[in-house]
Amino acid sequence: MKTRKYDAQSLALVMVLLIVGAVIVFALYTRSVREQERLVGERASAEANEIAETTAGIIGSSDYNKVGEVFTHELDDCDDFGVGCNQENISMEDFAEILDELHDYIDVSEELRELGEIGEVEDYCTADISIRYGTERDDVGIERDEVYSLFLKPENPSGCEIDFEMRPVDNPEGFIMSTFSKDGGPGEKYLPYDRGDIQGYQYDGDSGNWKEHAPETGLIKLPEDMPQDRDVVNIYEIRFKSLGGLSRLSWDASDACELKDIFLIQVGATCGDRYVGKEFAMPSEPFAPPIFDYVLFNGAGELRPERIAE
Repeated sequence: MKTRKYDAQSLALVMVLLIVGAVIVFALYTRSVREQERLVGERASAEANEIAETTAGIIGSSDYNKVGEVFTHELDDCDDFGVGCNQENISMEDFAEILDELHDYIDVSEELRELGEIGEVEDYCTADISIRYGTERDDVGIERDEVYSLFLKPENPSGCEIDFEMRPVDNPEGFIMSTFSKDGGPGEKYLPYDRGDIQGYQYDGDSGNWKEHAPETGLIKLPEDMPQDRDVVNIYEIRFKSLGGLSRLSWDASDACELKDIFLIQVGATCGDRYVGKEFAMPSEPFAPPIFDYVLFNGAGELRPERIAE
């Protein structure tokens, strides 16, 4: 009898150990599967982000007119950028061929094709694009320490008035507005830079000669906020630089103004079930990169908010 009792206890113990072992194995398997899914998801997100970033860089460094010509010809049913042109689920190979046409000296096909391949899954990554002309109802995101310029067409009439608004999004400290003028004569030479051509604004209070800017109530108005010795007729470029975080710029121009066209472009990539999109504006005139705001110009020393003694 004792032997049978011990045999039953041993069998029960073995069963408990088997059940516990099965639970542990299942838990480890589930964790392994989740970890693998996480790694695949992270890789897919990284691939999608790389595709979107690469695409934005290629388009952004292209000629404005070439962008209009290529996308009008290559995108389906695209003949009016005022309405907007959109296309989704473009294969990496087709998308790379479209982007290749933007540059005579860059071949992006192989790079995008490699980015779009994970394992042997066909069309694991696809691209989307939307492009249209910008309007005054739009606003433009200016990332931390990045810049954006608006350009006025030549011979703007004296009745041209523009209201600008910069709104903080990602805790920026403020922004800098710079204006560049031309003399309006033959050859359109730039006027010498003057201290009043640059102004710093803070979102919260003011310090020194940095002005306070309260969004929605403290609009920057041209020509009222321009230096006294400048005429809005001669203004060619108005440049905004966001300091320390993301800001969004919007503007409202009078009918007398003639602002040059801009493209608003959204590019996106989907790899697996992960999507990454990028939005940017492309002006018809190229403007200097952010480093321009830190360098010397006119031989007058550093670009600083206060006048440098001569």
